[in-house]
Amino acid sequence: MKPINVIVTCTKQKSLEAPAAMQLRNLHGRSVEGRLREWKRQADLYSGASCTARRLYAGDHWAVAKSLEQTGGKRSVVQVWVISAGFGVVSLDAPIAPYSATFSTRHPDTVVLPGHVQTAPSAAEDKREWWNGLTTLGWTRERPISVRDLAAEFPDCPMVLAASANYLHAVQDDLLAARDLLDDPDQLAIFSAGTDELSGLNEHLIPCDARLQPLVGGILRSLNVRVLRQYLNSCGTRSTVGVRAAKRVLEGWLATAPERPRYDRAPASDEEVRQFVSRAMQVQARVSRTGLLQAFRQSGRACEQNRFKALFGEVEAARHG
Repeated sequence: MKPINVIVTCTKQKSLEAPAAMQLRNLHGRSVEGRLREWKRQADLYSGASCTARRLYAGDHWAVAKSLEQTGGKRSVVQVWVISAGFGVVSLDAPIAPYSATFSTRHPDTVVLPGHVQTAPSAAEDKREWWNGLTTLGWTRERPISVRDLAAEFPDCPMVLAASANYLHAVQDDLLAARDLLDDPDQLAIFSAGTDELSGLNEHLIPCDARLQPLVGGILRSLNVRVLRQYLNSCGTRSTVGVRAAKRVLEGWLATAPERPRYDRAPASDEEVRQFVSRAMQVQARVSRTGLLQAFRQSGRACEQNRFKALFGEVEAARHG
């Protein structure tokens, strides 16, 4: 029975706190290459204090990701792998140390160099350089460490990804190499809501967007893995999960999906958001971040949830010195 290799992204939410040495914000290197060398030294030092990926990650996205193992049924075995910004590709039961590293540009533990955070092209290049370097560092643990390693080990098996555009662009060189190692390019399918363009890999993108949320349930943050789970469960006894089959199914779902409501909100700068939060905190000693975001949006202004969370945290930290 050939396995289906499913690859999901890691999560910022974790069950164990990372020691300071395993928080990427504390690296001193001034180049991606220098930071990678320093990160590898620290990871090797903490390799004895390991848990497993299965236990380390947490949250709604992760609960759904783990459940993908159960979607194979009698048809096939589903193997779940994780794209980790700290360790490369890892299996669910791989021993890894608690850590904090991410491809999210605005997070304190981003792989992006501090001077590149405000420059999108430079930030994107840092992410690709980080992943390409991370997966060729000469780790002593067992492979696969990269997506291409996984394709080389299972060239005749389907490879299905559920990932955001942010992670896909970081690992796209690795994905291209992996695609070329598979026996049939149709075996590579990518579920990424809202991603319409991925250089060299457009034909592998499965149509998927937020209109499918009522079908799969849950929050938008876990939409990719929820849609993938729904698709794998829908396959029944069919063995194929490739691009052509997945596109037919997803196009059918989207054709009958209701349109999402559209909100005519004006974009807001970071400073506008900070001022809004600051004024609210001056009026009330304790404010709910979620309630405040709702009030901000009801005022006719737009702000993405993670961005609002980061700016809220900045204002809160400044108030408490």
